[in-house]
Amino acid sequence: MDSLSATSLFSALIFIIVFVSSVSTDQTNITAHPGQNTSLPCRSPDNKPVIVVEWIRPDLGSEYVLLYRDDQLDPENQHVMFKDRVDLQDRQMKDGNVSLVLRNVTTDDRGAYECRVVQRETNSRTETVFIINLDVLPPPGEINSEFGKEPGFLFQKYIIVFFFTVAVRWAHMESQMNRD
Repeated sequence: MDSLSATSLFSALIFIIVFVSSVSTDQTNITAHPGQNTSLPCRSPDNKPVIVVEWIRPDLGSEYVLLYRDDQLDPENQHVMFKDRVDLQDRQMKDGNVSLVLRNVTTDDRGAYECRVVQRETNSRTETVFIINLDVLPPPGEINSEFGKEPGFLFQKYIIVFFFTVAVRWAHMESQMNRD
């Protein structure tokens, strides 16, 4: 193999590794520790009036984390786990800020949160959805049995190891061919 094809192969491997590592970064990731207060960021995309802000965790069923409508919080169908622990960072929603404040974080709060913003336009309603992943680190000294279980984690690592192995074998074969 000539040096041009070796360089091309190496460049392709680097591109694939970087691409695979960045595939799952479309979502916002937040890390917190038990007992902390944390903010899950969310903004409405423009300055149109917000009529509904809905924060949910799809894995918890039909109950809300937080629902804001008719200019007030609606605790009617709020999941019991979040009662008296959540609020909007700014109830006036200045500059479109509809971030969720989660008080006294626990490891049970780990998961994917969806922020849905419904805005009033002149003749219709528009809905925007944002996804925020909250990871709650275990207290010091506790073993984290959830490490590596996030979607795509193992797949990314297998791909990286596979391409590294291919590159090492290819380099070994090339050195053998150069000796002959």
